[in-house]
Amino acid sequence: MAVIFDVNLLSKKIIDIKLVEKILYDYGITINSARSIDDWTWNNERQIRMQESIKEEIDKGKIIILKLESRRFVETELYIERMDKEFLYNLWFNTEGYPQLDNDAINEENRIYYEKAYQGILRIANEERDYVKIAGIGIETDFYYCENEEDILQNSKNITAWILNDGINMERGLSQYKQKKINGTNKIVFEKV
Repeated sequence: MAVIFDVNLLSKKIIDIKLVEKILYDYGITINSARSIDDWTWNNERQIRMQESIKEEIDKGKIIILKLESRRFVETELYIERMDKEFLYNLWFNTEGYPQLDNDAINEENRIYYEKAYQGILRIANEERDYVKIAGIGIETDFYYCENEEDILQNSKNITAWILNDGINMERGLSQYKQKKINGTNKIVFEKV
């Protein structure tokens, strides 16, 4: 049975949809459609126009669902949701056909997928620092939102890798992770050991 590979990104700003489109396209992924919903029970689901409506819908408190098409993955979507004054992006992939991803540890077989996720997140961060507050990657993740990064680390589940701003002192929550500095950026990756 396939599982979901999640890439969660918490941003202080709405990320420019053209940047999102460009990065996805560079990975062989295109946006097929955009929908908005009122809540996670999918009330008031409706089709929206991409460029004009996404920010407006988010400002109204709606959740955005971008249906994506990938040459590699059976199914993939991107959810965008306002969380207080911040924005949570959840890009997920159905791992059917990729058993190496169905693993709660980074290894030789799946490292390339994590590295590609890091590269995409760092491209977003390089556009503007406020675009990436914290990111968590893993299988079937439960990304716990709150304003405090330390609480996010403590309460999120199934996160195999974190990307944090350099200089953030996180005493709790990272004891099971190994730090990996990425040259040329103000971000640090922590991978579960």
